[in-house]
Amino acid sequence: MPLARTILDAVGEASSTLAAAAQGVSGLLRVTTPGAFGRRIVLPVAERLMNANPKLRVELEFDDKVTDIATAGMDLAIRIAPPNASELIGQELAPNPRVLCASPDYLKHAPPLRTLKDLELHACIRLTSMPMWPFLVDGHQRQLRVDGRFSCNSVEGVRAACIQGLGLAMMTQWDVVEETSGGSLIPVLLEEAAPPSLSVWALYPTRKYVPQRVRAFISELKFVLERP
Repeated sequence: MPLARTILDAVGEASSTLAAAAQGVSGLLRVTTPGAFGRRIVLPVAERLMNANPKLRVELEFDDKVTDIATAGMDLAIRIAPPNASELIGQELAPNPRVLCASPDYLKHAPPLRTLKDLELHACIRLTSMPMWPFLVDGHQRQLRVDGRFSCNSVEGVRAACIQGLGLAMMTQWDVVEETSGGSLIPVLLEEAAPPSLSVWALYPTRKYVPQRVRAFISELKFVLERP
């Protein structure tokens, strides 16, 4: 998926379809989503949907933990991983591959980076919940322990440190789409290894009755994620 556009451009285009696609949507929509992805992607979609549907209310929960949405009374969960609960209904919305990246200034002054072995010479900015970095090597997944002087418990903190040149970071495509499009971060490709792919998923408790507000929200989020 080409990523020359910004998130706001894509959401802006989506607004022209909201009234026709989701006219008359009402009630309370409760959505849980990872924090960084939710603030950057999901929140603008919710805003546009509410603007097009004055009787709709949205309650967003930013939570990086896996929430039992049925027990919590949530209508929808947005997750950056395949569903792992058989009782949930999952819909894949868009690819979201992991990306190894760094700032132009860091790469200018850092040692060469072509192979996994070269990572030993580099400062790696770790998300504290992800001490190992996954790579696909010859079709097999390998977990690599990386090291660096800085780590953070939030994606936004890792992204900010990476932009400031503190080292390499592994994030997902949608976490850095604006930065890689704008040049403040540069994707790094290794010769014999690549980070594994992920996807954005929409999960809901049952397919027996899916409210119109849930269907409308999923449709508009998918529209934004699929825009070239």
